[in-house]
Amino acid sequence: MGLVALFSGRAEDALGKCRAALDLLRGSGSDLNTANILAALGRVELARGEIEEARRRLSEALDGHRKLGDDLGAANDLLRLGEVELRSGSAGGALERFEESLGLYRKIGHQRGEANALAMLGEMHLLEGRTSEARASYKKALKLHRKTSEAWAEAWDLLGLADCSVAEEDVEEAEARLKEAHAVMTKAPHEGLRWNPALTEGRILKLKGEVGRAREVMEKAEIEARESGFVPLAEQIKRELEKLDAAE
Repeated sequence: MGLVALFSGRAEDALGKCRAALDLLRGSGSDLNTANILAALGRVELARGEIEEARRRLSEALDGHRKLGDDLGAANDLLRLGEVELRSGSAGGALERFEESLGLYRKIGHQRGEANALAMLGEMHLLEGRTSEARASYKKALKLHRKTSEAWAEAWDLLGLADCSVAEEDVEEAEARLKEAHAVMTKAPHEGLRWNPALTEGRILKLKGEVGRAREVMEKAEIEARESGFVPLAEQIKRELEKLDAAE
């Protein structure tokens, strides 16, 4: 129920539900459920921008899943820990975690997890300025997400590819990918991804020289994301707005 609340845009509600579940499970002897709730709690805290708390919860979950021989649980924990490292500014730590999770997903034949890991590698490469590597990772992720019918993840990959095109100053391609992402999200809305298109759209508008419109789009998205508890995304949008101010 905690992650359902998170994906419905209610991060505070998600946090309360996960903490209550953890309190009930501690000492119950249900080690797998405890590890799963720790992982869910870490994921909620990560969405809220509570990086060190997320690191602690996810590390504990990883220990639990490894002791139980749960490769899928461990792979999921490693993927989120990679995101923790990425948000902390440690690209090297993120790369290690993402690649370890990717290896586990491939070992157990979990294509959806493999696609998610590839998408996170794409995001990391893009943040580090390695556009060609980012594009290659996003394309592989997109192919797998389409096979597994993960519509929201497909939209995420398309937005990543649009951002790659922005980095290469290819407005036409960026707009085409953004349009594809919007089409997918119209068919399968996902609250956790609601404000990401505005970030990409703002970058495209900036590239086109439409700074005022870019600011309008991103300011609205930042406010809504922050009010819904998606702090890291709100902070990411805020940094883009600061770049707009510096460019003027």
